[in-house]
Amino acid sequence: EGETEGESYRLSGYVDLPLAGGGAAGELTLEMHGAKKLISVAYADGNAYFEVDGIRFFADADESIALLREYMQLPSLEEGAGFDLDRLLDTVLSGEFGSIASLSGEGGAIALSVKANELFELLGYPIEDLDAGDAVVTIEDGAMQVTALGVDIALTEGTVPTVETEGYIDILPYAKTLATLFTA
Repeated sequence: EGETEGESYRLSGYVDLPLAGGGAAGELTLEMHGAKKLISVAYADGNAYFEVDGIRFFADADESIALLREYMQLPSLEEGAGFDLDRLLDTVLSGEFGSIASLSGEGGAIALSVKANELFELLGYPIEDLDAGDAVVTIEDGAMQVTALGVDIALTEGTVPTVETEGYIDILPYAKTLATLFTA
C-alpha cells in the first residue's frame, strides 16, 4: 500500500519464486482510483511476462531496467556493499539486541519480532527517511513467513512453476519509441 500524488494505491497477490532457480509466476491485484486490475506475472529466461485484461506482453528484464534508468532515478546497491556476517552475529549477541527483539512460541509455532529501524542502526546502516516498523519471522508447520513493510513472504515446499510464453508481444520496442517521442 502507498500513496503517490495524493492518490492511494494497493498492490496485493502472490508470486511463486523457487529458491532453486527457474521460472516465477503469480497473480497481483492493483487497486488505484477506485478500480481493480488483475495482473498475471511471470519470469523466465530473462524475460518478464504480463497479462492484463487479456493483453499479453513481455519485455527483456535487463533492457527494461536500462530503459527505465534513462528516464528515472532507480535505487542501486553501492559498490562494495555486502552482507557482513560478523557484524550481524555481533549485533544479535549484543546486549542491545534484546531491547529491540522479542521471541515467542505457542503450539508448534515460533515467532521473532525485531524493530527494523533499530536493527539497521545497530548493523551500521541507519534508515532516516523510512519507518520500517517491525519485521516478524514466523515458523510453523514446515513453512517460514516473513512480514516487513506491509509485505508478507512465505517460504514453503513446492514445485517450480511453469511459464507459458506463447502469444506474448514484445513491448520493449514500442516503449522505446514512446520514450523517444515524449522526450524529443
